[in-house]
Amino acid sequence: MDFAPAHKLEQRAAKVGPVPRRAGLKALLFAIALSCNAQKKQLDVASEQHEKGQLDDALTTLEVLVHEAPKSPEAERAQTLATSWLIAAGDTGSDRTARRLRLEQALKWSPKSGAAQARLCLLLVEAKDFTAARRCVDEKLGDKIDVPPELVERVRTAVAAHASAEADAERRRWAASRSAHHWKALIEKYPESAEAKAAKQKLERRESLCADLESFTKPLRDEVERQKRLAALVTAEKGDDSTQGERIEGLEMVGREAAARARAIGDLKGDVEGHPVRAGEEPVKQRLEAVAQLVADSASTLEDDMERHPLENLDSYDAQALAALKRWAAQAQRMASRVDKELKRTEEACASTQSR
Repeated sequence: MDFAPAHKLEQRAAKVGPVPRRAGLKALLFAIALSCNAQKKQLDVASEQHEKGQLDDALTTLEVLVHEAPKSPEAERAQTLATSWLIAAGDTGSDRTARRLRLEQALKWSPKSGAAQARLCLLLVEAKDFTAARRCVDEKLGDKIDVPPELVERVRTAVAAHASAEADAERRRWAASRSAHHWKALIEKYPESAEAKAAKQKLERRESLCADLESFTKPLRDEVERQKRLAALVTAEKGDDSTQGERIEGLEMVGREAAARARAIGDLKGDVEGHPVRAGEEPVKQRLEAVAQLVADSASTLEDDMERHPLENLDSYDAQALAALKRWAAQAQRMASRVDKELKRTEEACASTQSR
């Protein structure tokens, strides 16, 4: 048996020992190289799929890569690619729901993506959900990175424009209302607006019939003038070369207009009855109610005179309606004179009351 000296054995061991360690390292490096090549190949495959318009297939390929090698540089690259592709899809799609889904996918890949979140906020503007859009920029962008300021500005501008338009519409609606409650809300919410100033004047008039007198005297005078013009036309008629059909159509039109005016003046009389009065204004209210009743009665009389029963003979209606119209014209002229005097007395009474 060969017994080598001790130092020879140590030399042999030194020569033999390192061999398996070098071989293992090479194998490991080779395996790593193969793995990196496979991951790069997956990135190439995903890119090719994306170029062909196969976005979902490309995303699946990237998901496999990330699952198999979550800590690799290629996994980080996959996350960047997937996010950018999905954001691009969210920008170019025609269907709003599909775009939103793509952007939400982008956020799953990159939860801190300011680009994806800002676009989701902008989609809410497109959907006209301005309340949600405002909350989106206020609450959901705080922890995001690389937020596009131009998109945020577009959202805020749209939200502000909508809020301004809503405020304008609300002011106009409250200003046009006949409700004192709306006028008070207008003054409280928009104190410096022109509508609020007008509402203050309305409230002041609402508290006093005399302060609000023109709101009633003007429509009454307008209706009296209308009836006077019609009466003058009827009285001045010398001859008539119209056909019976034309006359009947005209008479029925006069009746329909009279009915509408009678209702309007009746409503006006109701407003007078419900109007608050200050001390000393009760006689004014009574006189104004009486005037409104006179004007409404005149219109109602004309409405009744022009009414035709469906079975009534046309010749009979033609003759009787024309005769009734002439009678009404004479009465309307007398009514107009009386109303004019009563309205002047009403205005004088208010002037006297307000001077005290």
